[in-house]
Amino acid sequence: MSPPSGFMAPFTGRRMLDELWRLVFEELLVESGDSATVVPLLQVCKAWKACGSSLLYRHVQFSGTAQLKAFYEHLFFHANDGRYPGLYSQTLTIHTPAVGFLELSHHVPRILGYLHNLRAFHAPDIDICSTILEPLAVVAQRTLHELSLTLCSSESDGAINLAIVSRFTGLKNLKVTVNWGADSTIFAIGRAIGFRMPFLTALCWSSPRVAPVHEFIVFLTRCDLPALTNLELDFPFLTTEGTASLQPVFKKFGPQLRHLSYNVPGAARLPQTVFALLPNLQRLEVHASAAALDIIRVLPDMTEEVRVAFDLLQFAQDWLLENPSDTCLRRIRLTANSPQRFDWRTFGLLRPIFAGELLTVSFQLAGRGVHLLDGSGNTVVMVSSPVVSDV
Repeated sequence: MSPPSGFMAPFTGRRMLDELWRLVFEELLVESGDSATVVPLLQVCKAWKACGSSLLYRHVQFSGTAQLKAFYEHLFFHANDGRYPGLYSQTLTIHTPAVGFLELSHHVPRILGYLHNLRAFHAPDIDICSTILEPLAVVAQRTLHELSLTLCSSESDGAINLAIVSRFTGLKNLKVTVNWGADSTIFAIGRAIGFRMPFLTALCWSSPRVAPVHEFIVFLTRCDLPALTNLELDFPFLTTEGTASLQPVFKKFGPQLRHLSYNVPGAARLPQTVFALLPNLQRLEVHASAAALDIIRVLPDMTEEVRVAFDLLQFAQDWLLENPSDTCLRRIRLTANSPQRFDWRTFGLLRPIFAGELLTVSFQLAGRGVHLLDGSGNTVVMVSSPVVSDV
């Protein structure tokens, strides 16, 4: 006897229900970005544990040597039983400088041998040397989409480190930090060929502790990055003379940039020298103190948002005083983080007089169709068609 129309076998129904729950868990994981989110749910019943356990490996993070060692042993003994949970891992993050170089060099390459589907590797606060970069390239040079790391300052050849990074041709987001304060001939950066990354859209180039060697900046001019639209430059110790090396970088990539963020206190004349090379810039973020009028007078016509980390009131007042007519500016935002970050909801209680001045300016800006945003992206005055981006 054939089963009635519409009948579903119990096994098929069970599989569909498991898949449905897995999709629910997956959505929760995507929203939170933390595998710990699904842990309480997996303790509800055996069925939920079976269909969601693989998600525990999606984003793995380490904050010490003991965790690295335990995770390697976990992967090793599972592999002996024919199981490979590391294949579910897509993000590997190491975010503590307390992990020593020897421990990293010992444990991380062995762990990487089990993670063949990595999409992101983040170690921004730890020196990463070729002993880790090469194994990472072996397993993930084609799958990796995001990479953020500090290149080791104890190795003598920066060219090798940069050459290994160039192997990750599928990257979409790259953050490279260096603390190379020695003479550039020691690191021989000039020997490294430029990156060829056709999908890279966001690049952060940083030397936060020391003045960057000239060749580290010039290296960018040898790169082929046709999809690059977001550029962040973090050179707080770059000298006034050294800022001249930035000009060729903007000549090459300026027309394609949509978002620019820079922290270069020594580049007081950067707006006058490079903004003309940024005809399509939509968002500008300035972290170092700068003369507001110097920025306003040469602001690219297409710029819709300016984020400043200095005197927001002065910038807003100067913008009103200058009264630019041919501008697309719609948002002015304070980005500085501090214990008393500017927040429209609480700022009046902390500094009522200053808050009143900001409120007055915000109404004046509203008449020009411009938002004055706090550190969280909120505005106290609504204008037509508000669009606020946190990207």
